[in-house]
Amino acid sequence: TAGSKPTSPVLSRTAITRGRFCELLAKENLPQNDQDNLFIVGVFSLLPALLEMPMQQVLDRIVVLDRIADALLDRSGLYGPFLSLAEAVESADLSQLESVSTALMLSPNQVSEAHLSAIAWVEQLGLD
Repeated sequence: TAGSKPTSPVLSRTAITRGRFCELLAKENLPQNDQDNLFIVGVFSLLPALLEMPMQQVLDRIVVLDRIADALLDRSGLYGPFLSLAEAVESADLSQLESVSTALMLSPNQVSEAHLSAIAWVEQLGLD
């Protein structure tokens, strides 16, 4: 049940890294508000694991924009591909990584730079 065990520090770091990664991927092509929303998408995408409940139950308890909910529930809408790309990077799914990055018109270098920058940013936060 939610809250019955301590939150995994690794999972929390992964959520923050994912959020920053999604945000950085959009830096050149989307306005600041979309970048901010993508950070939320990345972080919130791991709430089911952190809270031990399905995403729909999580979303029933919080208010988010429809475009954020669409990305979180079925990886659709404007933000969905960014989350799919983050998941592909984390799981080293090269075919998914290639297809989604191509769809987002992002080069392998842009994806790698964003991922490394996100990891470094989270390290600078000093979370344990």
